[in-house]
Amino acid sequence: MKILVIGDCGSGKTALVNNLLGEEIAQEQAPSILSTFQGVFQGVPVTVHETSGLENPDAEGGTELNEDLRSLLRRGNVDVIIYCVKATETKMRNSLVNSLQRYTNMGLDWRKTVIALTFADVLPIPRHVRQERSYDPVRYFNARVAEWKQTLAQTLTNRIGVPIGLARELKVAPTTGDPAEELLNHEKWFGQMWSNVLDAIKAAPFTYRDGTFHA
Repeated sequence: MKILVIGDCGSGKTALVNNLLGEEIAQEQAPSILSTFQGVFQGVPVTVHETSGLENPDAEGGTELNEDLRSLLRRGNVDVIIYCVKATETKMRNSLVNSLQRYTNMGLDWRKTVIALTFADVLPIPRHVRQERSYDPVRYFNARVAEWKQTLAQTLTNRIGVPIGLARELKVAPTTGDPAEELLNHEKWFGQMWSNVLDAIKAAPFTYRDGTFHA
């Protein structure tokens, strides 16, 4: 099983890699533009590639990262992509939109992509919301996750040109730093994440032709 974990700097990629592999194998602020780690999950060998989080393609190392990612895909070394987005973000900032556009331009298939809403355990809840008589943390959490999914789908469709049907089927999974931790809605996120990963792997494999990637 070959997984590529991408996302902006500070989006929780390293913690997710360690959780997927079941050990503290990846380190924060890895010096490599693209780091590769290997482990075993339930008897299945797992290889995880983690990017350094260069969201600006014009920054130092941006071109090298693009070339490394294309090389990985060309060699068939990626079965599924996990794109990390912080659940604590309050709006769709332009740098995130640019990152989504950048990876879309590389030909990455969103059918084979899972959005990990990281830091879901520290999701900010406004004081006025908590003070409402009708406040229900489970309902609030589920609504925020649904809102993120809708926002991502709308962004991919309206600003990046991803077909609306594909954008609406985007797999979105909240995560925390602890694989045993329950989300605010009392669901276990770790099993759901792996379920989404396996569903994405079932999509058609990547192929490289005409200078871009297809599924």
